[in-house]
Amino acid sequence: MNRVFVVDASVAAKWLLKEDLTDQAIGLLDETRYELWAPDYILSEVYNVLCKKVRRRELTENAALQLAEDLAGAPINIRNFIDYLDVAMRLALRHSQAVYDCIYLAMATQMGCALVTADQRFSRAVRQTQEPMALLTEVVWLGNLG
Repeated sequence: MNRVFVVDASVAAKWLLKEDLTDQAIGLLDETRYELWAPDYILSEVYNVLCKKVRRRELTENAALQLAEDLAGAPINIRNFIDYLDVAMRLALRHSQAVYDCIYLAMATQMGCALVTADQRFSRAVRQTQEPMALLTEVVWLGNLG
């Protein structure tokens, strides 16, 4: 049985760009071990990262367009982010985090699976919340993934 994860844009970007933790991120693409989910706006978030890399002259426009196409072929199941927005707002207020980051957390919570993120600051902030019922799902920092 595959382990189910929600992954955020910080993980998906590492599938495309050689950075720290890229090898761990690529390991998640093993469909025999993992079933990956994300809200639909993950694509716009990663495309934005690619555009920033082009503006900084770290990527050519053609390379960014190819990487965007590569992302479209990744084995990830997509759901509509609107379905998680209300819960995400509550989580964002509770954890003092951005709503767009908490949409991933809301999705994982409602699906009953873990969220994997490469954003160590977000991972720490959410896990350190001590309120009752503050965290209903596991948040796994990509660097701690086996």
